[in-house]
Amino acid sequence: EYLLLGYILSGTKVHNQFLILVAIIMVAGLTTKTMAQSSVSTNATGEIVTAITLAKTSDLAFGKMAVPSGDAVVTVSYAGDRTALPLANVNLISSTYNAAGYHVTGSGSYTYGIQIASSTIIHSGLNSMTVDNFISSIGTTGQLSSGAQDFTVGADLHLTSGQAVGQYLGTYNVTVAYN
Repeated sequence: EYLLLGYILSGTKVHNQFLILVAIIMVAGLTTKTMAQSSVSTNATGEIVTAITLAKTSDLAFGKMAVPSGDAVVTVSYAGDRTALPLANVNLISSTYNAAGYHVTGSGSYTYGIQIASSTIIHSGLNSMTVDNFISSIGTTGQLSSGAQDFTVGADLHLTSGQAVGQYLGTYNVTVAYN
């Protein structure tokens, strides 16, 4: 059989076409293999920076007020100002009040996010009041300068008509993290 095929293909036009076809297939196969690969060396890097820390420098204090005659909201702004609405419902007594203060340390001039609780409940025995609308003096993003930054936080205190007399206390969380 092989002899017959060799005889037919030898010295004929079909034989030449067959050899050309084999040559094309071999060249195409070699070309595909050479062009299908390419590589490049790439660096992998990482940098460790100073951990970000948050320290409280002062607590949020709403000060003293008389038992309200109606529902009221006492606000201590992040600038440390104290107001009441409606003022007719609550008598603000001269006392110490202030915004909460914080000191952030970290690396260089990195930016960081600030997350503050949406609200908290403060208690005096079985009695309670809500503190909410926390707002930072620098918004929700800070930027370290030479690795440090200070900011303050104010909020609203909600009193109900006839709020019980007492020393109210509660906590809330403030969190900072690099962006």
